[in-house]
Amino acid sequence: MQRKTIFDSILTLGTGLIVIIFVYFLYIPLYNQLKERSQEITNKQKEIEVKAQTVEDLEKLQTKYNTRKADEEAIEKSIPTEEEVALIIRQINQIAQESKVFCNLIERKEIAEENGINKVNFTIEIGGSYEGFKKFLENIEKSNRIIDINSIQLTSINSESSYNFTVGASVYFQES
Repeated sequence: MQRKTIFDSILTLGTGLIVIIFVYFLYIPLYNQLKERSQEITNKQKEIEVKAQTVEDLEKLQTKYNTRKADEEAIEKSIPTEEEVALIIRQINQIAQESKVFCNLIERKEIAEENGINKVNFTIEIGGSYEGFKKFLENIEKSNRIIDINSIQLTSINSESSYNFTVGASVYFQES
């Protein structure tokens, strides 16, 4: 019996020693690795969140850029980089036709330069009704192109409803 208790004690002690060795050499390292992996996952998730925020910020920036690009194109249309006299004359004639007035003369005057923006002065002679002339001025104002009206002279023709209008106007273009 004594041998059995010694054997049981050795067996219990051996089993305990095996459990301790198992815990020390296998469980603790695995637990530590698991903790490290968990920390790595947490760090990677934070990195993903930061990168997702960066992507979102870049998309917002791209949207702003596209909006600004559209604004830049609109500005360039209103103040082109070339003089484009023929285009201006065609545009004024088209506005006159839409307004139901007659464009008798478009005369290009001098070019003046201010702060990198060139200004071309024109004299425009228009014939028609007062209402048509008002519509002409409204359409000039709505035009994509910046056209400043500097002066207006009105002379009556024989009838009460027909007039000649002499308009001094300026159109702008940028240095290329």
